[in-house]
Amino acid sequence: NFSGLDSYHLIFVVFAALVWIIYELLTTKKIKNAVRSLPLFIIPVLLSLGYVASVYAARSVVYNMTPEREDIVSVELYRPDSRHYANWEGVIVYNNTVSDPSILDMLPTAIEETKKTLYMTGQECREQGYINNDTVTITLKSGQKVTYNLKSRFGFYTAIGNSDELYDLIRTIPDDNMLESIHVNDISFRESANAVWAAFREDYAAMTEQQRSEYLRWNNSAHDVHAYAYIYGEYKNCYFNQEYHFDSRYTPKALELYYEYLNRENPPVKGLGKVREVITEVMEDPDSHTVSMEIVGNMNGTPSVYTEDIRVIYEFLETLKIDTHLSDFENAKYVYELCFYVDQDYSKEWYYYDGNGDPEATTVELKPMVTYYLNERFYVTLSEEDVENYFEIEKKYADQESNETTAVVVG
Repeated sequence: NFSGLDSYHLIFVVFAALVWIIYELLTTKKIKNAVRSLPLFIIPVLLSLGYVASVYAARSVVYNMTPEREDIVSVELYRPDSRHYANWEGVIVYNNTVSDPSILDMLPTAIEETKKTLYMTGQECREQGYINNDTVTITLKSGQKVTYNLKSRFGFYTAIGNSDELYDLIRTIPDDNMLESIHVNDISFRESANAVWAAFREDYAAMTEQQRSEYLRWNNSAHDVHAYAYIYGEYKNCYFNQEYHFDSRYTPKALELYYEYLNRENPPVKGLGKVREVITEVMEDPDSHTVSMEIVGNMNGTPSVYTEDIRVIYEFLETLKIDTHLSDFENAKYVYELCFYVDQDYSKEWYYYDGNGDPEATTVELKPMVTYYLNERFYVTLSEEDVENYFEIEKKYADQESNETTAVVVG
């Protein structure tokens, strides 16, 4: 919105006139000479106004020109700033010149939509469905190239995602020679991470085109899945990073190897033994600690549960039978992530008072207690019986609390 520039122009002109007068006074030492020179000041003012007018005229021509669809030959998509990281899809797509009709057909509309946003605020743009700027360079039949900074609605970007010409590009994964580093979540050793990534590449190579499309759609929304590889790399002088999540439907080799290496670093049998010991000790004074257990179903269709009832956790651990390895991985829907958290409950008052309640006579001493802390996560294979046991235990204590509440109300 340029409505506020008039006042700024006036301020600049007055400031320039003052500088002009001061300069004349310093050089001629006479006020009359400074006053007589003022008419000459009109010349630079007129030149500056002419420059501003020419800029606005050129701007108006560019903004009012929308090429006809039949005149558009191709479009070069924006190349991300090489100083910043983009995701892999952005780098691979926005470094190409394309002539796909489905994309070219959307350009005139995208340009017209951009014009509507010129005098909008950022908030107004978002409220009306316009998304971030994207620069494109259009090549016309005449050979002329025109660059636009588009702020279009989603139609243009949907066309890019559905483009037949870009189909193969969008569904590729980076070559290893492009990668600067490979990280796999919770895996400490580089060799193990590289092996998991190699298994992922094998899984991806074995997918059909339909499976790749399904996997990439799922991958873009799988933010809560802890099993994933995180890669950094460079392509055509542009840096990128990308997460690829693991799932038994699409990447069984990578997922199995991920579990194997993870459990080598943190063996479930040993770890769960430690958890059992801590929970057993805390059971003697349940109010002293905050305790929780989460069972996360990482596979398609498996339920996830969460409880802070230490009785449920204690009894479930007593019935749980865990092998050293994921021997039942082929039956993948029963692979779970077990998370345990135990910490001192700092909301409790761990002090007692001697005396008769008189603040001045009361002595405060620390109550002797044992403090536990653990934050553990394991990937394990649970049988149907394990899962059923958990829900039965949870239901038993829920029913018990319900009966106690009913008895109190009746009483």
